[in-house]
Amino acid sequence: MNNNWIEQVTQMSILPSTPGGVAFVGDSITNGFRWAEAFPNANVRNWGISGDTTWGVLARSQQIIATKPAKILLLIGTNDFGNWGKTPEETAAGIAAIVDLWQAQLPGTQIYLQGVMPRQPEYRERVTALNAMIQQIAAEKGATYIDLYTPFLDIDRLDPTVTMDDLHLTGQGYQRWLSIITPCVTGAGPCA
Repeated sequence: MNNNWIEQVTQMSILPSTPGGVAFVGDSITNGFRWAEAFPNANVRNWGISGDTTWGVLARSQQIIATKPAKILLLIGTNDFGNWGKTPEETAAGIAAIVDLWQAQLPGTQIYLQGVMPRQPEYRERVTALNAMIQQIAAEKGATYIDLYTPFLDIDRLDPTVTMDDLHLTGQGYQRWLSIITPCVTGAGPCA
């Protein structure tokens, strides 16, 4: 873990929390949006850290567990293979370990596993393989899978209308993401 990751984890540890609500957990893609402002009535906490990985989320899960969220939306994995060379299988094993820990310590919490968004063409096979594994983990463990791959795909990469760097989202990208997850965050229905 780098100094930025450690700084962010220690900063998150001092923030007040109210049990219940929604925890957005992930990497820079999660960190890059103002979730609390998008859902002002939902008691939202942004647990995104730039550069984070499955093992980073696992390492800081006790902080998340301590806040006792009612719902957790996890988007993690792109940095595991993009920055660290992990295989889809290794990344999926990390996600499964996270879900196991959360379910053991937060039995009433709804867990949403979001599929990794498209990246550059050279990542397509790894991303689609990982997403199939994430979907299987969700089915086996009673979590909800949210497909973020298909709605963001443009031929063989992240739709260029929602990104400037083939990885991170612009406002239009976050608007698209919100249209998918708002019903499950607010309790109005299933994710689109």
